[in-house]
Amino acid sequence: MAVFEPSIPWRTFRWRNGQKHYSGTHWSSTMRAHVLYESRLELTRLLYADFDQDVTAVFAQPILLTATVDGRKRRHVPDYLVLREKDVPLVVDVKPRDLLTRPVRGGPDRGNGPICDGWR
Repeated sequence: MAVFEPSIPWRTFRWRNGQKHYSGTHWSSTMRAHVLYESRLELTRLLYADFDQDVTAVFAQPILLTATVDGRKRRHVPDYLVLREKDVPLVVDVKPRDLLTRPVRGGPDRGNGPICDGWR
């Protein structure tokens, strides 16, 4: 956890009048600090993490994953890294249910697809 404590999110969070998504900060009792979110679904995931007594830390957009898939360089920044006391760390991508069944289209940062296959 000490590696991530001084970290800042990989992507810039933007707030502007009239935007379609709902970004903000959530005071996390687990972190005893604000944690950023980019949608209400991400906020919901943060609330779940705060109520999970096994969760020891939550970091927003903590790492940049890179991989070469079919000769193309792919990049992806997961939404959260959730550290847990009794289990392995959890890499979290928050997506609406209907997006979970859509095939991933090419291009950088268009979903984790092959980069995270088999991860939990």
